[in-house]
Amino acid sequence: MARPLNKLGPRRVETLSKPGRYSDGGGLYLHIGPTGGKSWVFITKRGGKQRPIGLGPLHSVPLKRARALAEAARRAIGEGRDPRSVREDGGGKSFGDCARELLKSMAPSWRNDKASGAVAHDAARRDAA
Repeated sequence: MARPLNKLGPRRVETLSKPGRYSDGGGLYLHIGPTGGKSWVFITKRGGKQRPIGLGPLHSVPLKRARALAEAARRAIGEGRDPRSVREDGGGKSFGDCARELLKSMAPSWRNDKASGAVAHDAARRDAA
């Protein structure tokens, strides 16, 4: 028997207030924190461990959009991809990419080439690790 999807209605999502996780089906949950903040979480299992993936707060990700993101995550899992790829994070840049861009933009303000070389060496060493 297939698990039901779309168990939460828009009205129920708005009126829920008790802290906890409320299932919408298919791995999508409405998480209500101890202070009453509501957010969407997609939970999948990999290697026997639960992996929660935050999809965003209720005020910026409505129910319909959360369901679409959960569907995309389920599709990604079916295709063998990482379900975290469906989130809309800062243009897909890693922390390392952002750090390199920042250092490159700051380089002209450094006093000498020694500082520039030291920073470049440290960054290359971290990339290799």
